[in-house]
Amino acid sequence: MNVVNFGSLNIDHVYAVDHFCRAGETIHTKSYTQNAGGKGLNQSVALARAGVETWHAGLIGPEGHFLKETLDRAGVHTRFVEESAGSTGHAIIQVDSTGQNSILLHDGANGRLTPDFVTAVLDQFSAGDTVLLQNETSCVEEIIHQAARRGMRTAMNAAPANEKLVGLKKDLFYLRMQHATNQLDNPVKIRETKHDIARVKTVLAELAASDKQ
Repeated sequence: MNVVNFGSLNIDHVYAVDHFCRAGETIHTKSYTQNAGGKGLNQSVALARAGVETWHAGLIGPEGHFLKETLDRAGVHTRFVEESAGSTGHAIIQVDSTGQNSILLHDGANGRLTPDFVTAVLDQFSAGDTVLLQNETSCVEEIIHQAARRGMRTAMNAAPANEKLVGLKKDLFYLRMQHATNQLDNPVKIRETKHDIARVKTVLAELAASDKQ
């Protein structure tokens, strides 16, 4: 089985703290580590170590080459990991004394995948091969559409999409409340949030349809 993973590639900046930094507060950290991360990278490494022929497809910035090296060491094929202008995706992670974490995520290069990039990668695979997604890069809908047209199987962890949908619906509720009480400074936010909700629903519907094929 061949698997191509359109997966996130992140640099994780991990800070150990006594408590999460509050608004207006400056605190010292107890330690700092930098790790290779991203759900996509982790899944590619796990698949390769399990003996699955795995190709990772994604973008990094000039400071992210150690992420590609991590994949190489794990036996992942990295011919589709390319450098793009701008920063690599990264996460700022606070871990408090109880082990709880707080994460600030920047998409970086993960958000710069294009339809042309997707086409160029998928042209190298065949019907029956598997496409893996995590909803942590751009072009998710495009990837699902192209994979279906090519007769490829699609596997996706949609949990981030489900969580995002719940969060967006909460945001829309509060925006409508603010609008009703004349406290909303920009009514366009309501339309933009509705658009985001529709987009996430489309991704989930496309995934469900591909599973039935």
